[in-house]
Order: sequence, then structure tokens, then C-alpha cells
Amino acid sequence: MKKPLTPLQIRVSKLKEVAADAREKLAAEVFAVSRIEEAMSAEAVKGYTTLTVMPPLPLDLSGTEAARELLRQLTEAGARCEWQPRRPTGPDGPIVQALTISW
Repeated sequence: MKKPLTPLQIRVSKLKEVAADAREKLAAEVFAVSRIEEAMSAEAVKGYTTLTVMPPLPLDLSGTEAARELLRQLTEAGARCEWQPRRPTGPDGPIVQALTISW
């Protein structure tokens, strides 16, 4: 028989859900297809063929549904996508996955 969860275990489980929901919400904003298309266009008119997208907070958004959907659409459109580890807050800061898109 499985042991019942303690109140703290229940709370920690809920906090994990809250954090995951917050990452999904942020990713939906950061990786919105229209936003990425605009950013790619802005870089292309300058002559660039690459765009790097960093989350505004040091969070790993690479595993979110919004990120997966963006990569699917970009890949189908012929773009190349690669996650690259970065330390946006300095050498001792957390590693964040930045999305590099090439066309």
C-alpha cells in the first residue's frame, strides 16, 4: 500500500506545477511564431541569416510546448534550429538554452 503524501509533499508538487505553467506561459510569448517571424525579418533586412533567441529570464524553455511547436514550424519552412547553452548573467550564472535559427 502506498503511503499518503504529507502536506509538504503536496505543496512541493503544486509548486512544480506552478513553475512549469509559468515557463509554458513565458515560452508562448517568447516563441510566438509571429514574433519570431518579425525578428527574423528584421535581421534579414540587415543582411543576417541567423537569429538567436534568449529568454528574458534565465530559464530553460527548450522543453516547452511552444518551443517544440516553433521548431516544428520553422523546420518545415526550411530553417535550421539549434539549442545552444549560454550564460547570460555572467560566467557564474545559470546555463540557459538559447535558440539559434538559421535560414
